Amino acid sequence: MEYEYHNIEIDILDGFGYVRITQKETGLPYDIILDSYGIPKNMITMPHLGVVVEGLVVPVLIDEKPQILTDYDFVDASIVFNWILKHHKALLQHWNKEVTDREILNKVVDC
Repeated sequence: MEYEYHNIEIDILDGFGYVRITQKETGLPYDIILDSYGIPKNMITMPHLGVVVEGLVVPVLIDEKPQILTDYDFVDASIVFNWILKHHKALLQHWNKEVTDREILNKVVDC
């Protein structure tokens, strides 16, 4: 059975299980949400991050061909896709828990 991705309201996130990277830190038009705890990988097989769009967290595939994993389309998705491509290796390392939250922030935040 394949996992079904959903958009979730940003207010539902508990704040402890996620790293929120702001627009100011990335230069993107949206905040980015990265999993911090580690989601059971037997439930979700495709690495992804969340893009905060109008109060929703929209899942986007971390891949060499990024794509939105729901039917919610948003303006400037291509800018987010390019950012994912730029940081693809580091994002996958974080997804696989090979780097810490602090390390991923150092790698993807524009200083």
